[in-house]
Amino acid sequence: MMRLSPQLLIVTASAFVGVGENAADHTEGGLIDRFFRSGSKEGDAARREWDVALIQHCGYWSHFDHRIERSSWPVSEARTPNDLGVFGLARGILVDQPESGDIFLQFSPSHQDFLRAGIVVRVCGHGVFARNRSYVDLLTIEGDTDESGRFGQGKAMRLARRLSPSLGDRFLRWADLDGLPLASRSRPVGTEIVPRKDIR
Repeated sequence: MMRLSPQLLIVTASAFVGVGENAADHTEGGLIDRFFRSGSKEGDAARREWDVALIQHCGYWSHFDHRIERSSWPVSEARTPNDLGVFGLARGILVDQPESGDIFLQFSPSHQDFLRAGIVVRVCGHGVFARNRSYVDLLTIEGDTDESGRFGQGKAMRLARRLSPSLGDRFLRWADLDGLPLASRSRPVGTEIVPRKDIR
C-alpha cells in the first residue's frame, strides 16, 4: 500500500484548478458530474455541492496503487464537510493549526456544523483579530467556488483564504493515519468543537 502523502494530494488537486470554467464540465457525464457520482451513495443525489467530492477524487487517485488495484486514501467514506469533522474527531486527527496537505473545515457558528472543505496548499501567516481571536492565512485548493471564494459557484480554484481556529475552523490531519492498523483508527477523543452528526 502507498504511504500517505500530503504532497501527493496537493499535486493531484493542482491539476484540477480551473475545472468548471467550461460549461461542459457541468453537464450530465461531464467531469464534475463524474466527481459527484463516483463517490455517491444512495440518498446523496440531492447534494450537489462538490467541495468534498473533489477532495475525495484527488485523495483516492493520488494514493491508488495500480499494482494491487487499491487506494490507501483513509477518508473515503466522508461525503460532507461535517462527515470529515466527525471522522477526524473520532480518530483524534482534528487539529486547530494547519499544515500543508491538511483538509480545512470551515465552521458555521449559526449552524454548529462544518459547511465547507478544501485542501491546504500552504500556510502563509498567522494573526489576531479583535478580542484575541486568532486567524491563519492559507493558500488553498477548493471545489465548487469562484475567484472570490464564494461557495456553490461551480469552479475548482486556487485561493487565498483566512480561517479562524478560535471561531471553530479546524483542520483534518489525515496523513497522521499512515501506518496505523484499522482497529487503532477509531479511538474516542475529546475536543471543544463537536460537529453535529444529524445534518442534512
